[in-house]
Amino acid sequence: MLDTSPPPRRDQFLKEHRYECARTFLEMIANVAKDQTVQYLLTMIDDILQEDRSRVEIFHEYARKENTTVWRLFLPLLNRQDPFIVNQAGRIIAKLACWSNETMEGADLHFFLAFLKEQLRMQNNEYKQATARCLQMLLRVEEYRQAYATVDGITT
Repeated sequence: MLDTSPPPRRDQFLKEHRYECARTFLEMIANVAKDQTVQYLLTMIDDILQEDRSRVEIFHEYARKENTTVWRLFLPLLNRQDPFIVNQAGRIIAKLACWSNETMEGADLHFFLAFLKEQLRMQNNEYKQATARCLQMLLRVEEYRQAYATVDGITT
């Protein structure tokens, strides 16, 4: 439905089934072991968010209803072995952090910033440009700029 419908129909579906969509995506990601399926699901989430920035609230609302944060739902994906999954998760986390009124804070923010720094330092990281783009998005937000300075940013 979401991957084959034209944008107006997809938008209507997401408005009518916000909670169910977030739950379905996140439960499948958490319970499916096959990397190719997780890659596809993360790409769909990224496309949905890219199409309409306000859709980040779908995932924030879901997390609140489940008494957690979106960070607790997506940050563990950064520890996966598949580089594509790690990259897509990083892109989604950056969008969730930058396009919502709900900011990432504390240990979650420090973990994500440290992750981005490490990804930028890695040799042979085929997603280095995408990682730099995530950091660029974050640094546009004052709270994230300040936090980045406290973790020493990029040192030479």
